[in-house]
Amino acid sequence: MTLLLLNTIPSYSRTWHVKQDGTGDATSINGALVLAQSGDTILVSPGFYWEPRIGLSQFAIHLISEAGPEATTIRLLKMSPDDVNVIIMRDISEPCSIIGFTITGASGGFLDAGGGIDCENSDLLIKNNIIKGNWCIQGGAIFCYGTISPTIEGNLICNNEQWVGGAVFILDCSPLVKDNTIVNNRASDGTSAICISGGLSYPVIMNNIIAFDSSSAAGGSAVSSTTPASQIIFECNNVWGNYPANYFGALTDQTGINGNISQDPLFCGISGSGNYYLQESSPCAESHVPAHCVGFRMGRYPVKCTVGTEQESWGKIKTLFKGGKKRLTLSGGQ
Repeated sequence: MTLLLLNTIPSYSRTWHVKQDGTGDATSINGALVLAQSGDTILVSPGFYWEPRIGLSQFAIHLISEAGPEATTIRLLKMSPDDVNVIIMRDISEPCSIIGFTITGASGGFLDAGGGIDCENSDLLIKNNIIKGNWCIQGGAIFCYGTISPTIEGNLICNNEQWVGGAVFILDCSPLVKDNTIVNNRASDGTSAICISGGLSYPVIMNNIIAFDSSSAAGGSAVSSTTPASQIIFECNNVWGNYPANYFGALTDQTGINGNISQDPLFCGISGSGNYYLQESSPCAESHVPAHCVGFRMGRYPVKCTVGTEQESWGKIKTLFKGGKKRLTLSGGQ
């Protein structure tokens, strides 16, 4: 049995280590791609990687960071006018993945899509990333297209800009989009968060927070679809506080349907802080979601703060100042 299992593992399947101090197999991600073969893993140590466009076609690679997105950044180094995407994955039928990076710096192009990640016809897992600060005509963070569809799970997608097509643009594709926090994205004309298009799209969109996204267009919205609503599974999402509207097109307002809500997500941090953990009382917390969603929270981040006041007795307050060792300072004097 052991011999049989060994024979099923490709001989080239191995892990390549990227370390900027020179102690690994390569000092850059693109340098490791030169060494790797389909099925390999590229494991990236913490650091800031200013990389030319990372492009893979028919080449299944697992690109994984050691320490997560807060410690490991990939920023686009624009080498030519064609470098408008940070990462491109095309026509990869075998499982591949991008896990644990901050992905940023796409300057975009008016004839291209997918500033952060352009995924076309690929079995790609996009998980546990922070995709921010990218610009593109459509799909500022992620563009997906094709009969082979990605899984987009547990990401923070924020502060991306796009002209018409949403931070996540779905075209004739059927991705699973779950457990993401999609906030503070902007569209010049159209959809700011998730745009669904094409008669061949059958996406599943669930357990996401879609909030504080904005569009400059009068008819803009956070979520829009030209794909019939009957082809979309949309459940247990919190779509709230988006300007000028939450929904537009074939996917009409889903509030109150299949566990979807529209309430302040009650993040721990103030606006602009980048802290998207949930308050204990958040309607997105596992203990407060609608019955349809029981057992699951909404968004990428769990509860990590309690906000509120605690009543104290007068006797307990007096003990803080007993014996004259501590003095109470009041406004206007002591």
